[in-house]
Amino acid sequence: MKKTFIQCFNAPLELVLKARSARWDEIEKIPDLNGCNILFRREDDEVIYIERESSAKINIPPALQKYVSPDMLKWIEHSTWHKASNIHEWRIAPGTRGNYLDARGRTIYEEIEDGGELKTRRTLEMTLKLRIPVLGPLAEEAVFEAFKRNFDKDYDAICARIGNGALQHMAPASQDR
Repeated sequence: MKKTFIQCFNAPLELVLKARSARWDEIEKIPDLNGCNILFRREDDEVIYIERESSAKINIPPALQKYVSPDMLKWIEHSTWHKASNIHEWRIAPGTRGNYLDARGRTIYEEIEDGGELKTRRTLEMTLKLRIPVLGPLAEEAVFEAFKRNFDKDYDAICARIGNGALQHMAPASQDR
């Protein structure tokens, strides 16, 4: 199953990227995430590569509880930020054994002009495949809804950081932390 989500920020790209980078300072504000642990980080002139271990904080619907163990709510994100193009590519692998999950995508940040003002368009392209007997498509839709909810919360957090002037005293964005 594939989905695309598009959002527009009423701010130039540089401000959006600063706010985006700062969101990891407030990881507890992401509602469906129990936490995040950086396993590996490497940066060069062109890319930032990060591996993060995370786990979901969600209520599993009763119909899915016998198919979804708590360990299945853990994952490792393999993340690459391309500095020149402002494209974030990611792949999520299960934190436990198994191949029940194939989630990958990319988020594109583009500066656009609208009515003489610089704005930023963010496009999330995501592909998801859950290999859970019988309930795979239902579970996929629930996961997409969680991603969309967190994408919207992330949008709100970025807008709040831009709007309240919190970014004026920050160093230039390192893109992805």
